[in-house]
Order: sequence, then structure tokens, then C-alpha cells
Amino acid sequence: FITKGPGLSASKLAGKRLLIIFADGYTISNHVLDADGNAVRTSGPSWMSPQQAQDVENYVLAGGALLTIHNSLWGYPIVPRDAPDPAAMMQELRDVQAVLRDASAPMTTEQAGQAEASRMGPYRRACGGVGGYHPAFERQSVHVVDPDHPIVSGVRDFEVHDEQHFVFYDAHLGARMFLKSRGSDGRESCAGYSYQHGRGRVCYLASGHVPLASQPSMHLPPGEPHAIAHPMVQLLYLNAVSWLTTGEAPRPRASAGL
Repeated sequence: FITKGPGLSASKLAGKRLLIIFADGYTISNHVLDADGNAVRTSGPSWMSPQQAQDVENYVLAGGALLTIHNSLWGYPIVPRDAPDPAAMMQELRDVQAVLRDASAPMTTEQAGQAEASRMGPYRRACGGVGGYHPAFERQSVHVVDPDHPIVSGVRDFEVHDEQHFVFYDAHLGARMFLKSRGSDGRESCAGYSYQHGRGRVCYLASGHVPLASQPSMHLPPGEPHAIAHPMVQLLYLNAVSWLTTGEAPRPRASAGL
């Protein structure tokens, strides 16, 4: 378990069965004041260096499992380059957002014009998809679209307060969507997919935003669980970990509390 990006390395991954990433790719560097004197957060370069991105891909190619959650496709290097380039990475994110912002249904990377192999860096290849946009925090519905997938074993359609992350997935390379989300405006996005990269299994799950005290617009109605505490989201996490490491759904357990 690490909380700082520089702690991720090939040596840290050696012998591990599963890597879970639950963080966006930008390090918040400082606060500046806008023209009205309000503090504005500014983003520094990605915490994942070219070497770290390659270490992650090598780990997956060799058989390591990778679970990316919620914002973990957001703000990471997409196009391969020798060194982090914050300006270029921000432009990558804007280009992706320009398509995602207008999306109204789940999209593959081919449909979004994001499937060109020469424009995929190591982390992008390992993830099997790309993301970078979400509407405001709100109540949304999540729907099972592939009931035969082990990751949705026992999962029912559910509603949750969350950010609806919009992502593309590499269907042309075998990525398999099993969940979709639907916002209050009716727009839908891929909310979960699985992928095989080399010898390693990969899964992306969109549900998982945790409201912070510093974000009053994200306060939940009384009695509503935050996304990561929702029983169906917890079951998805449990199933994903089992499938990533064994290829199967976990055996039912009376003590699972679900």
C-alpha cells in the first residue's frame, strides 16, 4: 500500500498478484489566485513516470492482475514519450474530454478515434481503455449488461450517488463491457469492463467516489451510502479481485454481509 506515486516500481510489484490503482494521474502542486482572488488548484505533471508506466505494463504482461477504480484512467499518460510533459498531457485530456463530453452511449476506443496503437503508451495499453470526463456528482443507475461475466455474479441493477465517469474501452483488443451507467439526463457510459493484456487480467470499475468534507456539493442524503460503501459496489470489488486472481467469481459466503 502506497500513498505517493514515486513508491510504485518494478521492485515493489515483484511477487505481487494484484495491483489496485485508485487515484487520478495528476499531482496537485499548489494553489494560485484567479482574477477575483479565489484560490484555484493547479495540476502538476502526472505522478506516473515513463518508467513507472512501463513497469506496470511489464507486470501485467508477465501475468500480474490490474484493477483500476473510478478516476484511475484520468490524467495518466496516454501517448508514449520519453519524459512527462504536463502541457502535452493536459492537451491529451482535453482531446479525450471533447469526445466524452458529447457521448450519450457507451463507446469503444475505435468509435472515439482513440484506438491507434502508435498513440498508446505503456499504461494506456495495460488499462485497455481511456477516460477523463464526468458530469456533476448525482444519483445515477448502474446496469448489468453481460450477466454471464463472473465479475457481475450476484450483482443486481442498482442506484448510487456518484460521479458518472465516461470512458472508452478497447473492444477491438478484446475488452468486454459488463456494466453501464445511466445519469439523470439519460446519458449512458461504460461502467465496467474486463481485458486481457499479455498473461495478465485487467478490470476497470467506474463506481467509487467518496465525498469529502471539502466538497459540500457532494453531500449525501441521510441514510444513503457513499459509492464505495454501497453493497453492490462492494460485491463488484469482491468479484473483480477474485476474477483477476483466479478467473472465477468467489464462492458465496454467508458472512459477506451483502
